[in-house]
Parts: sequence; C-alpha cells; structure tokens
Amino acid sequence: MPNFVDYVTSTSFMNLFMNNDSKTLDFVIAHFDQIMQLGFRTVNGKKNLVTPCLQIIRNIRYPFLTDVYQKTNLASFLTNYPIHCRAFSNASHHIYFLLLPNYIYTQTRRLMSPFSTDEFFSSIIQVCDLFPANEFLRQTISTAGARTLSIFDQISFCPRLTQCLFYNELAIPAIEILTLGLANRLQYQVVDTLMQNQILQNLIELSMKSKTPEYFGFLRSVFQISQKNPSFYKAKQLSQKITEYKDEFCSIVLRLRLFTRISEVAAYLVIDIIEFDHIITDPFIEMTRRLVIDFFDFPAHTFLHQTVLSLFRMLLKTGHLTPSIISRSGLPMKLVDAYDRREGEIGVSFWAETRELAEIVNMFGITQFGITQDVWRKKVMNRVNAEMAIIQKDYGGYTPRISCNGSILDLLLSFIVIFVTFLGIMWVFRKRIQ
Repeated sequence: MPNFVDYVTSTSFMNLFMNNDSKTLDFVIAHFDQIMQLGFRTVNGKKNLVTPCLQIIRNIRYPFLTDVYQKTNLASFLTNYPIHCRAFSNASHHIYFLLLPNYIYTQTRRLMSPFSTDEFFSSIIQVCDLFPANEFLRQTISTAGARTLSIFDQISFCPRLTQCLFYNELAIPAIEILTLGLANRLQYQVVDTLMQNQILQNLIELSMKSKTPEYFGFLRSVFQISQKNPSFYKAKQLSQKITEYKDEFCSIVLRLRLFTRISEVAAYLVIDIIEFDHIITDPFIEMTRRLVIDFFDFPAHTFLHQTVLSLFRMLLKTGHLTPSIISRSGLPMKLVDAYDRREGEIGVSFWAETRELAEIVNMFGITQFGITQDVWRKKVMNRVNAEMAIIQKDYGGYTPRISCNGSILDLLLSFIVIFVTFLGIMWVFRKRIQ
C-alpha cells in the first residue's frame, strides 16, 4: 500500500477519489482515522495534507458512506465530538457542524440511530453557545420533517433546551433556538414544555430579576403564539399566565432611568397584553405618561418614538384611547410646547412621528385638555397641515414621457426627434474629425 502522505498529497489522488477508483476508496477506508482527524482539524497537520483530507470528508456520499460507517470509527467520532469539542479550535467546530448534516441522515432523510438519541443532542445543546453548534440546531429545527419532530419529542429535545434558559452562558443561545422553534412546527413541543413544572412562571420571575431583553423577547414570542393561533388552547393558557404580570412589566419601564432595549421589549409586551385582555390599569397609564415625557426629552431616540406610536395606535385600534388617558399622559401640552419651541429642521423623523400623535389628539375635543382651540390651531395644527400639504404634493407637475398607450402620431413625432438628434450628433462628430 502506498505511503499515506505521498499518496494523499499527490496530484492524482483527488481525481481518483472523486471518480470512485476502487483502490483509492480502499486506501481511504484503511486510513480513515487519520483522514478524519486531519479533515476535522482535531489534530494539527500541514496545509498540503489537511486540504485533501478535508475534501475527502466533504465529498463522502452514499453508497460509499455506508462502507465508511461499517468499516471505520466514523460514527463513534461524530457522536463523541460534541462532548470534547471545546478542546478543539473554532475552525474545527465550523467544519464539524457544517458537515454534520451530510452524515446523520439516511438516504430517505431519516435520522440515523447513532444520532437520534437523547445523549447526542444533549451534548450539542450543552455547547449551543458556540456559533456553529447554534447554527446547526437552528438549521435542523428549520428543516425538520414529521419524522425528525417525532424523534425530538421522544428524546425530550425541548425540555433539554429549556433547561438551558436557567444557565447564564447557555441562556441566550437557547432562547434564540426556542424562539425559532416557536415560529415553525416545533412550537407545539415548546409550548408543552413551558406548561410543565411551572417552567414559564420561573422564566418570568427570572426575567424580572435579570432584566435581560432576550428573556422578555422570548416571553413576547410565546405570548404572540396564541394571538396567531387562537384555537391553540395551551398557548392561550400561557398567554393568560403572562398577562398576570402586566403591571410588573410596566414597573420595569418605569424603574429604568433611560429607555433601553429592555424598556422597549417590556413595553411592546405590555402593548400586546393590553390588545389581548383589554384592561387598562394605573401602572399602564403611568408607563404611558413616562414614555410620552421621554419621547419629547429624547428627539433622536427612534426606537423610543416608534414604541410610543405603537402604544397609541394600539389604543386607537382597540377603542381604549379616551380623553382621560390622553389627559393623564400629558401628551396635548407636550405637543404644544414642542411646536412652540421648534427651531430649524432638526430631527426630521421626530417631527414625522410628532405629526401623527398630533393628528390622533386632534380627533378629540382639544378644549377638554385645558388648551384653547386658537392656541392648538396656531401652534400645532397649522404647522401639521402645512407639512402634510407639502408631503402630499406632487412636485414638478406633469412630466411628459413616451407612453405605449399614446397615439401613433405622438410615437412618430418622438422617433423623429430622436432621429434628428442622432443626425446632429453624427454631423458634429464628423466636423471634428475633418
């Protein structure tokens, strides 16, 4: 049998392998442990040796893959790799998790027995903070068919993943994967898991303590499942449990000195809850008032502005926007002060959002907010109406253009103009040459 290094680095080796040369395939099987370690970067090697080994493991397909499984330690290597992968390089992680889908399925896209176990997926979940592992799990969930979902159910995939929510280093990656699961067919298993052993309640309490935006984002994703699928009874039960903490979510926004990502996600969660339960509470009014104050104090904070707009749009849509809420929020007087102090055109997006709020307030009798019609009209609505007229105006008037639907005469005249112009250009060009 030829020398391993000389043969693998020869110019003809890959051609023989790709053409299924029987002697070359036998050579690969005989030296597969070495090829596997070099290709997956679990041992160091020279580039001229590592590259062909990587090409081999990237291009193994059925039916040769069956022989490899039967005659080598490939299955053992693949199942044990996640357990020890933190000892390997990032390049090794990338190669392993990128190529893993090529090895774990049968020709009919069934998960093979060594990889359809609780132990295998648990070992990957334990390293889901590694980006390649996270991407592999996300891709597996996104493409999972009925058979794979059934296996996930049997091996308690979602319960294993949910446990990671309570471990700092794995919590955020696990949230990302579970959120993706909620968006596809895995949502039923995720919801079933959250229903067990007060997991959701523990998660809510952890969210309140940690004040991590990803937790609130996940709670919002869970809450929205029942809104998208009203017949999903278990999801509705989860939504009702989240609804019980509405005032606490309002308090989080109120306690934070500045409007942060946590404030944004918590506020949007409250907005969703109000749209669901239609119950306006004092903490919600206080949160609205605080957001209105911040809206005008931070004219460049677009995320804050969009949150305030979403809140008032929701109240208007659901019929819960009343003169009392508007008055307690302090919005009318804030609008008058803002337009009264307006200078230049700083904050274009801010004034666009302010116009919409002014139009919402204008739907109600302005005098009940302690502002006269004359003051409101002169300081606010005249400016709003003038800006809206500019926005809605078609600048430039009529622009002539060739239309396929125009008359034959118009088309003929257009072609004549183009032809005469072309002749003029050619005449000038020839004169310059002469």
